[in-house]
Amino acid sequence: ALAAVAVLLSAVGVPASNGGLDHRAAVESAPDPTCSTGIKADGVCCPHSCGSCGGHGCGSLPGGAAACCAGGIIASGRVCSSDPPPCAMSGGGGGWPPPEPTNKTVGVSVSVGQAVIATVSDRFVSYNLDSGWEDRWNLDDPRLLLLAGALGPAHLRVGGTGEDYLVYAIGDFANFSCSHPPKPMTTYRCTLVTEAEVSALFQFAERINASVLFGLNDMFGRPTKTKPEVPLCHTECPPQDLSNAAALLTWAAATDVVRNNLYGWELGNELNSVLNGAVGAQTQADDLIALGKLVDSVWPKGGPMPRLVGPDTHSATEYQESGLAWLHTWAETVLKGVSPSRLITTFHMYALGSGQTSGIEASFLNPASLDKVSAGVRAMQAALGPAASAELWAGETAAANNGGKEGVTDTFLDSYWYADQLGQFAKTGVKVFQRQVLLASSGYPLLLCASENATVTPTPDYWVALLFSRLMGTRVLNVTVGGAAEAKDLRAYAHCSRDAPSGTVTLLLINLSPDTLSVPTTGLAQPGSQRQEWHLTPGTPLAGLSRLQSKQARLNGVELDLLPGPALPSLVGRAEDGASAVMLAAQSITFVRLQSTSLCA
Repeated sequence: ALAAVAVLLSAVGVPASNGGLDHRAAVESAPDPTCSTGIKADGVCCPHSCGSCGGHGCGSLPGGAAACCAGGIIASGRVCSSDPPPCAMSGGGGGWPPPEPTNKTVGVSVSVGQAVIATVSDRFVSYNLDSGWEDRWNLDDPRLLLLAGALGPAHLRVGGTGEDYLVYAIGDFANFSCSHPPKPMTTYRCTLVTEAEVSALFQFAERINASVLFGLNDMFGRPTKTKPEVPLCHTECPPQDLSNAAALLTWAAATDVVRNNLYGWELGNELNSVLNGAVGAQTQADDLIALGKLVDSVWPKGGPMPRLVGPDTHSATEYQESGLAWLHTWAETVLKGVSPSRLITTFHMYALGSGQTSGIEASFLNPASLDKVSAGVRAMQAALGPAASAELWAGETAAANNGGKEGVTDTFLDSYWYADQLGQFAKTGVKVFQRQVLLASSGYPLLLCASENATVTPTPDYWVALLFSRLMGTRVLNVTVGGAAEAKDLRAYAHCSRDAPSGTVTLLLINLSPDTLSVPTTGLAQPGSQRQEWHLTPGTPLAGLSRLQSKQARLNGVELDLLPGPALPSLVGRAEDGASAVMLAAQSITFVRLQSTSLCA
C-alpha cells in the first residue's frame, strides 16, 4: 500500500523524500515550459531552491509564497512558456484578477457513462459546528433553524480544535475546576461543558433533522496540547484517561434527546502531530478501540449502536509521505478491535492551502489546484489498505485553513471550489462531506453571523449546498468533457437525480472560463423532453474586489435572500427545450436536470 502511496504523492508533486534534492539557482535564465529545472505541483513550477512546491506551509519555504506557493505564483502572471521558474504551467490559471467575460461562445462536449461508479450517503451534504457553540450562538434563532433545517437530513459534526480541551462537567466531574486541573493537564484553553449545554445542542440537531457526530476529548489526563504543537510520543505515548468521557457517555446513554439523535462518537481532532510517529498512530487506534468497549458497556442494547469515528487527521496528512505512513499504521491497528462496518474513517482537507497565502484567490479558478482534492483522496485510500472498506468521510474541510480569508472564502469565489469538491468527493468514493463550518462570524461559513444575536445570513456556498442536496442523488456517474481547448475549464459531474422519476439525471457544470460555453445534449436528453436549469452567478461584488467576490449569489439572474417570515425564496429551475444546447455563462455554476434516454433506470 505504501508503494502505491509514493506513486500518488509523486502525481501531486510531493517528493517522497527530501533527501538528494538538486538545489539549483532560484531562477533559471530561460523559459521552462516542462518544468525541467524546477519542481512541478498544483499546475505551477517552483524553483528548486524551495525544496518542495505548494502544499501546507509553502509560504515558509525558502523563497516564500511568491516562489513556492501555487496561489502566489499564479497571481504573479508568470507563465512557464515565456518565463523561468517560478511560473504557472500551461492551463494552470490566468492570474488575478480574473479576466472579464468575453463575447465568445465555445462549444464543448459532455458525455455521461451508464455505470454507477460510486454511491454517497443521502446525508452527503453535511456540516460542522466548532466546539464553543455553548456560549457563542443562539440555537433558537428562526433564520438559523430554517436555513439549517432546509439542508436536512444531514450530519452535524461537533468538534474541531476546541474538542481536545473540553471537560464535561457531568457526574463525578460536576465540580471540576479548569483553574486547577490535575497534572499533567494545564489551564490552557480548558473549557467546561454542562449537561444543559449538551442537551441544548442535541435539541437543536433534532429540530434541523441532523444526526450528531460528537467529538470527544482524547487528551484528557494527558499533557495539554500546545500551540505550536509538541510531539508527545517517543518510545511510548502518555496513557489515555477515559474517565471524563465515561461520565459523559453514561449520562448520554440515559438521556433520550442525546441517545436518539447521536450517530457516532469521534475521538480526538488532528492529533497525529501530537500522538506522533508509528507509536502515536498505534496509540490513537488503541484509544478508539478502548472507546468502543466503553460505549458497548454503557449503551442500551437492542437499538443501533453509535459509530466510532476517527482519526480526523491534520489537513496536510494526505499530501505528505510521513502523514500517509501514520495513517497506514493507524488503519492496521484499529482493525484489530473495530469492525469496518462500525468504523468511519475521517480526514481533514484544506486543499488550497493557507487562507493567509498571498494570491490564493487565483487558485479557485485553477483546474490544477482543484485537482489536488482527488489526488489526496486516492493517496489516503491507498494508505488505508484493508481499512479502506470502512466508510471514508471528509470530517472537516474548507478551501483554505487558518480561518480562511475574509472577502474570499466567504464569497462567491469560494463556491467554485465548494461545488467542485462536492463533485470530486462523490466521484472518488467519499461517503459524506462535513463542511467546515455551518455558522461563523467570518472565514469559511455556510451561514454568516457576526455575534450571538446578529442576523444569520446565507453565503453563496449555502445555496450551492442546498441545490446540490436537493438535486443530486446518491448514485454517481462518470462524466467525460471534450471539445475545444477551453474544455479544460469546464468541471462536470453527474448523479442520478434525487426524488425524481426513473431516468432523470442531474449535471453539475462549473465554467471557470471567461467564455460562454455551449454544451449540446444530443444523445443525452430524451427527444421531446424539457429540462430544468439552475444558473448560479455572483451578485454585487464587495467594494474594491473582483466581480467574483460577492457575498450574494444570483439564481437565474435573481439575487437570493430569505423572504419575510422567514421563508426560503423560490428555487424552481428554468425550463428549457431538452434538445437545445445548455449555455453556460462565463464563470458560472449550473445544475441541469434532464430526462435521459438511457441513464439512471
